[in-house]
Amino acid sequence: MASAERAAVLPLAAAEAADWAALWPRPSPALALMVTVTVVEPMHVLSLRHVAGAGTAALAAALTAEPTADRLPGLPQPGQCCGAEPRLVWCRPDETLLLTQDRALAAALLAALHPAPGRLACALDLSPGNLVLQLRGAQVEALLSRLVDAQALPREAGQASRMRLADIAAVVWRDAPDAAGLLVDRAHGHYLAHWLSYAAGAIGDTAR
Repeated sequence: MASAERAAVLPLAAAEAADWAALWPRPSPALALMVTVTVVEPMHVLSLRHVAGAGTAALAAALTAEPTADRLPGLPQPGQCCGAEPRLVWCRPDETLLLTQDRALAAALLAALHPAPGRLACALDLSPGNLVLQLRGAQVEALLSRLVDAQALPREAGQASRMRLADIAAVVWRDAPDAAGLLVDRAHGHYLAHWLSYAAGAIGDTAR
């Protein structure tokens, strides 16, 4: 998306996030729920695409080139994520997601990896269409386990997975035993908020 288009989208995103604030479940000792849900805005979401072999090498070279060399930890292994700011999340063999709140870093990578004929690696800006959430608290795993396949849920720091959350596609990663991140399509923001609130209520019902 062109920078002018993105500038027009960002105020709308902020308004949406403010509207959603009342929908997310809140920590409640009465419900035995100790989880906070935060929408991380602004967040730049880049899809780093590459073909196996030479494309992977080209992407790795771009990530270690100036001016980004001191900021990026390198490509994560399958099922893993690395870094915090910026964060790299393995998605599939030919795609890694990069999440950052650093506008300059995102712009530098988009310029260095702009799509072109014959190019084996490129970066695409998915920011306007995606929503990133941070979940923190003692009940993070209990909350997510009610919405995803528990066998696929990342349980250790540095693990990440693509999965179905309720019935929508999501990327989930684990920062710590009591912290996880979610990435979903922005269009599903309200829907996800209602599912999280439903799961929070179910935890409370079980505790009573």
